[in-house]
Amino acid sequence: MEFTPPAGVPALDDFQREAIDRLLAGEDVLVYAPTGSGKTRIAEEFASWLLEHGRGMAYTAPLKAISNQKYRDFVELFGEGRVGLLTGDISINPGAPLLVMTTEIFRNRCLTEPGILAGVSCLVLDEIHFLGDEQRGTVWEESVIFCPEHLIILGLSATVSNASEIAEWMAGVRGRPVHVVFEPRRPVPLEFRWILPDGRVVKEEKARRYVQELERAMARRRARRSDLPWEGDPDPEVVLEAIAASGAHFPLLYFVFSRRQTEEMAARVAEEWDFLVPEEKRLVAAEIREARTQYPGLLGLPGRRALLRLLVQGIAYHHAGLAPQLKLLVERLYCQGLVRVVFCTETFAAGVNYPAAAAVFHTCRKWDGHDFRMLRAREFFQMAGRAGRRGFDPVGWVYVRVPSRRPDEAGFYREGDVEPVESTFTVSPATVLNMWQWRDEKLVDRFLERSLLTFRATREMEVARGEIARLKGQLQRGEVKGKKARAAQSRIRHLNRRAEQLAVVASSPRRQFRALVEVLRRLDYLGSDGLHAKGLFAARLRYQEILVTEMVFRGLVQKPGPAEVAAILAGVDYEPGRFPAVDPLHLRSMAAVHRLQETLVRAGVPPDFCRWHPEPCLLAYRWYQGCAFAELLEVTTLQEGDVISLLRREIDLLRQLEEALAALAEAAGRGDVADPGEVAHPGEVVHQIRVLEGLGDRLADIRGQLDRDEVRAIF
Repeated sequence: MEFTPPAGVPALDDFQREAIDRLLAGEDVLVYAPTGSGKTRIAEEFASWLLEHGRGMAYTAPLKAISNQKYRDFVELFGEGRVGLLTGDISINPGAPLLVMTTEIFRNRCLTEPGILAGVSCLVLDEIHFLGDEQRGTVWEESVIFCPEHLIILGLSATVSNASEIAEWMAGVRGRPVHVVFEPRRPVPLEFRWILPDGRVVKEEKARRYVQELERAMARRRARRSDLPWEGDPDPEVVLEAIAASGAHFPLLYFVFSRRQTEEMAARVAEEWDFLVPEEKRLVAAEIREARTQYPGLLGLPGRRALLRLLVQGIAYHHAGLAPQLKLLVERLYCQGLVRVVFCTETFAAGVNYPAAAAVFHTCRKWDGHDFRMLRAREFFQMAGRAGRRGFDPVGWVYVRVPSRRPDEAGFYREGDVEPVESTFTVSPATVLNMWQWRDEKLVDRFLERSLLTFRATREMEVARGEIARLKGQLQRGEVKGKKARAAQSRIRHLNRRAEQLAVVASSPRRQFRALVEVLRRLDYLGSDGLHAKGLFAARLRYQEILVTEMVFRGLVQKPGPAEVAAILAGVDYEPGRFPAVDPLHLRSMAAVHRLQETLVRAGVPPDFCRWHPEPCLLAYRWYQGCAFAELLEVTTLQEGDVISLLRREIDLLRQLEEALAALAEAAGRGDVADPGEVAHPGEVVHQIRVLEGLGDRLADIRGQLDRDEVRAIF
């Protein structure tokens, strides 16, 4: 079979055609290509072919921003009737043949409702390098491991250094070859320049020499304890002047890894720069008026009026603290060519396609939630790759600012140095519960052995053992003597220790599984006869399964008033920052949840599986009670985007609870709930189900009250 784009549509690049041809042949395909090279067009063209032939596609993405954009793109391409969106807090046209969804939802469907995927022919794993994400990489691994055999997998990723290894792992999991399409070339090549503290724009060689000289000068100053003034760093105004003088590369993305600084820098630049002519200003003003009509509360917030003034000058800022509605306004104006400079954090480049003529790095050092560190090569090129608009720019310009006080923050990166994807596989309670239903220990072991973690550790262990055998053979044959023999023996001891460590790593998933089985058995989630009521309920949840299930089955979601329930559910899986961000709230039910946490930890539940914090409770409590959004922001230092994200996450959790209750009731109706006779009196199942009757309606009412006004999802 061959695929030809319709008339008037740009021809496919060679790598795109290769990937589509392999997909049409029924092969799994991994595509590795630089940011902005057109990877997603492969998925779009294959989706078109599938829909023409009455088949479906599941398109998964790591971020809701990417999911929302792909939903909009697919609706524009294929029409609303054929496209759906599932992101937990949002469910649009769930029966559509082309479904955009979070990877967590796909994984759960594989485990709990594989029959739903019968009409789906292809799984797209966008940003598949998220396999190595510390928090969520396990979900990507499990999506590959549990993916039904009839689905073709299309993985899309920026370049990684171990692409062939990932393909080999997938081939072992899937039991069939995985074709790798590797495109090293960028459609628009990148040119790199460094901006020195005095405003000069230089190439890499001079920049490296300058940084070395500056570091030596700093060392001399520290040795003399000198108080001589430092040379000033180039302000964003100076940076823009230097860029304009070197060729006026606009529009421009100015990456800053601080929300506060994005706003401050945008304001400073606006004092000297105005990029728009009167006609453009009128177009921006019209967009703002329309947005103000739709979202009067958000555009009227005191902290955001300045943004509207900036937009009229063709300047914007963009970060996760902005409300989605304001981010969408900035993005829409940018796509219309009415924003020339965006001061942004890395979220602006995280998989969403907003190309620019140039990209600037204010620094190459960021806070990652735990510590300050330098950008990884993959992160750097994810952002740098936004420079260069295909069909517009002969090259994409990338500028790195050299700070005089921290010259080590000026990064020098090579695409050949992009890091490998490392596995972070962790077995979750939901995975244990769903696999427990198979009642086949050998099948469970086989799946546990399929993790990328085990694959990599086993492969390295085999290499180590092969080297040990080779060295021992040399010693036995007398091929090495004296110092070389002692060095070989030392090397053997080292390799033995390494092999032992790798054996522990390789068996980690199995140990985690068995440890969780014992915990879940003690807590009455499962038994030799199958899953009990709590187990069936928890198996449908996507995070904090044990804590949330205990909250439900111990009455903490039934007995308090609905505002209190909204409050305590807001704290599920919440990780506070370094400083308190919300005024305190004191409720009896909050103290009960804290005691429950302590009880679960004493029962052997890992703390990561019963994470809850009281900080956000007041926000959900007030919002449920009908508080205006502007008033809500008065009790917190969190920005409006954080508050909306927090409340939308709770809406997602409430949906999960409703679905879990429905699934439990259905299982009880079929008689599929095992009676935990060994730990409770006979008839306990009936009692537990009755206790939960009507709870679904209550949770739906709470969700409806939270999902309103500024918090309501937008596209």
